[in-house]
Amino acid sequence: MEPNPIRFALALHNHQPVGNFGWTMEDAYRQSYLPFLEVFSQPKYEKLKISLHHSGCLEEWLEEHHPEYLDRLAELVRVGRVEILGGPFQEPILAMLSSRDRRGQIRMHTEWLKKRLGAEIRGMWMPERVWEQSFVHDLAAAGIEYTIVDDYHFKKSGLEEEELFGYYTTEDAGRVMAVFPGSEKLRYWIPFHEPSETMEYFRKIRESHANPILVFGDDGEKFGTWPGTYQHVYENGWLVRFLDALLENADWIQTVTLSEARDQVAPLGKRYLPDCSYREMTEWSLPVRRLVEYDQAIHRIDSEQEPWKVLQTFLSGGNWRNFKDKYPETNEMYARMMTISERLGGLEDFLAKEAKCPRWQEQLEEIRRLLYRGQCNCSYWHGAFGGVYLPHLRNAIYQNLIAADNLLEALETEISGQFPPPLTIHRKDFNFDSLEEIRMANKNTIAWLAPHQGGMLYELDFRPLRHNVLATLARRPEAYHQKILNHQEVGEDSCASIHERIVFKQEGLKNRLQYDTILQKSLQDLFFPAETTLEKLCQGEVQPWVHFAQSPYTACVEEENGSVTFSHTGTAISLQGNSHEIGISKTFSLLPEGGYAVRYRLHLPAGETFHFAVQMNFAGMPGHCDDRYFYDAEHARQGDLSTRLDWHDATFLGLADEWLKLDVALQTSRPTSFWTYPVETVSNSEGGFEAVHQSVAVLSHWQISGEWEVRLETKIRMS
Repeated sequence: MEPNPIRFALALHNHQPVGNFGWTMEDAYRQSYLPFLEVFSQPKYEKLKISLHHSGCLEEWLEEHHPEYLDRLAELVRVGRVEILGGPFQEPILAMLSSRDRRGQIRMHTEWLKKRLGAEIRGMWMPERVWEQSFVHDLAAAGIEYTIVDDYHFKKSGLEEEELFGYYTTEDAGRVMAVFPGSEKLRYWIPFHEPSETMEYFRKIRESHANPILVFGDDGEKFGTWPGTYQHVYENGWLVRFLDALLENADWIQTVTLSEARDQVAPLGKRYLPDCSYREMTEWSLPVRRLVEYDQAIHRIDSEQEPWKVLQTFLSGGNWRNFKDKYPETNEMYARMMTISERLGGLEDFLAKEAKCPRWQEQLEEIRRLLYRGQCNCSYWHGAFGGVYLPHLRNAIYQNLIAADNLLEALETEISGQFPPPLTIHRKDFNFDSLEEIRMANKNTIAWLAPHQGGMLYELDFRPLRHNVLATLARRPEAYHQKILNHQEVGEDSCASIHERIVFKQEGLKNRLQYDTILQKSLQDLFFPAETTLEKLCQGEVQPWVHFAQSPYTACVEEENGSVTFSHTGTAISLQGNSHEIGISKTFSLLPEGGYAVRYRLHLPAGETFHFAVQMNFAGMPGHCDDRYFYDAEHARQGDLSTRLDWHDATFLGLADEWLKLDVALQTSRPTSFWTYPVETVSNSEGGFEAVHQSVAVLSHWQISGEWEVRLETKIRMS
């Protein structure tokens, strides 16, 4: 080994989210994880070392479907070729967890890795590199000595590129750990540039720095799963050429694990890092309008004078936590998760002091496992990946959280010896907006209503199936929609970073861009202009009058009747085009067998006619499937759940999902007209732009006048 070697740490992160399709995980295994391991484990590369991280949700899937992969990995760990990185077990963003859950997730993963792979965990992968300085105390307390974040974090703290070829220590409340800067340059080059370019870059760094450490830390899916990369990395031999180049230059390039780099080289100093993530993530968290402005400004800076490029180092987007504001639906999941975490923590503390029943401890472990799965990060944000736009991922989060809620209630009942009442009603700020929401629950259904948002029903859990019927997503603008409108397209065979690819998975997406003025939830009270038809509504040619859906309603809880009455007086436009002040009240109650009933009373001026509608949505029931369909009162099928129905003088509409075993029956006390249509978003993912079914919208609507009332029932049951 020549003096002053380059130490190169190659750290790969492999992850598949909770709830991902089995075939998707199998494809990733066949295209990325297995072929990489097969190439790397060849005897000729026995002197090369890497650091490797798998998320716990992926490891659990591998244990069930490919335990032989884990066995091979354990052997590479034993001989010292692979260092395993730990981290929070189910890959949550640490910024969305309590301190208790941060430490708990990390410790659970460390124990699993030690038991299954024989790995001693010293470092961890930071999910999505979302960093806040206060994490240090919890990470160090959980036994973590170091982690990786992007060099972007360090540059924002005031360091220059030339000061980042090593690692730094950092501290919080007296706890100390090390942080490695992962190279953004290498993240974009590997595996998209030829190995010779990387070797030349290494040579320049070696000539100008003493004992330099270079770190590549990024997704393992780049090596085969990302579009075009399997052919590039394996069939065209990029990985073999890269590993061969490392061997050929082994006299001055030393591949090391991150632990070895930590032990062999002294830190460059101490550094406190700002709260941020990798550059793209900070941009994605911005509001759409500001993201467009930011992107335009950055591109102008790139083409201007050098001083502006210096300033660009200190520019950044937003904070990851603001995804909960950008997508209110993620805040609903987050708030649901935090409520369960708080209840579980309180029960754990109580049992630690009062009781040591082994069976209760086992139940606590199962609840904790479900809670941790409900914290998996992918559904809580969106950027170049589907994320929050993927219904099956959101549904999986809710499935785990509802299951944890059910078990918590059962354990609380057993410990207290008191059965919960048939119906509970609580008022509290459940979603952390400083305003009170209402939670109603019986043995089959839990409903959350928001008085300050028109008495909207925003979550409806059918407990037997552990399914949130309102895990919906509204259609909203995205910065990349302009690319769709401009119809810039590249071929499917393009091998480029997913941050740079533009691919259309379907034709005509620009015609499917439509944006909602309210969330796609239920019991939203709307008024329509005279010219409204289903076709015009679906094409976005008319918009409902949403004053009531957006206004605060007065809520009166009637414990003795087991109901809540919401009321509001506001302005609506009649079909004659006149503006009038009218009053609405709706009384909500749960049905014992599952679902809810609501009685509407409207006070309208005589001689004026209004087109009034109650909007409902049903999620997790996709369209374009033969086993998901509408049916009428005679149980005759009326088309799959993507069908636009325009029924008149009906009192019944059914929705069936045979795969989910979910049946929803809508009944009205007086004849109504039903409109139905699929709610589809247009979003970006690894594979390109695509339309995604989010929910089935059902509008029960009437033309009414005078004193008017109706009762609607939504019965939910297992089919």
